[in-house]
Amino acid sequence: MMQRNENKAKDWSAYVRSVFLRYVGEHPASAQNAYFPPFFQRELDLSDCYSYLRRMQRQGYLKKDETGCLALTEKGAAAVKEDHIRLFDLADPYVSVSELLAEREKHGEDTFDQTMLALLLKKLPRMKEQDNFTAVKNLHLDVARLYDEMGENERAVYHYLTALYYDVSGLSCYDKLVQYVHGKCKRSDAKEAFRGLVVCPEVMGGLRRLHDAYDPHMVEEIFSRERLSITMLTRQSFTELATALCDGTYDYNAWQARGEEAYGKMLEQADRLRKEK
Repeated sequence: MMQRNENKAKDWSAYVRSVFLRYVGEHPASAQNAYFPPFFQRELDLSDCYSYLRRMQRQGYLKKDETGCLALTEKGAAAVKEDHIRLFDLADPYVSVSELLAEREKHGEDTFDQTMLALLLKKLPRMKEQDNFTAVKNLHLDVARLYDEMGENERAVYHYLTALYYDVSGLSCYDKLVQYVHGKCKRSDAKEAFRGLVVCPEVMGGLRRLHDAYDPHMVEEIFSRERLSITMLTRQSFTELATALCDGTYDYNAWQARGEEAYGKMLEQADRLRKEK
């Protein structure tokens, strides 16, 4: 167990160094004028980037160039690993550096995309079992991104659609509707839980760009595979939404109205269930 923890610590250290050095290499500045984005503290656990910068200099990863700006040494350039950068840029909170490296060792010559897909697809059923539907939606979006980058357009569209399915399912209102049915909140509270029909801009862009790969039968498969306790849009309505996003006829105001109408019907069903209690 101790050895495993030590390996994880080494993997994390190499990951932080790789991401940090990539940033410094792409944003040349003197040590005094260097700027680091606030999310470095949150995502890399660097409480003092300037102290870490000086450490990188002392350890030979950085040097001053002829203009006085910091630049990567040969050692520094070698420390920037593509897998680390891809993992950081993907910004997936569900896969650790150690998991990625362990999976890479199993699959040998597989690319980063193939390795990440294997990891993400393994995690999807686990998140479903935990009813962590936010994670399920995000994982489908990450899978769509990877397939998109690989040129696997049909698979990318399928996962963009699945991410959309979770976004417009009404799951974000489910708890409040259940509370209303059991008399634990007012109808107005349940009504206000609906904040509109959310279409992620990345999903919208991906479906429009890859519209030629869209097949309405994908919707049939999604509704069959991704069975949820709440589904705000009917299969027909979801198909119309998917088609509109793909062919560029999506009208924001019209679909907000349809979303409100669909949620209104769910509220009416909740009214009936409450009366039966």
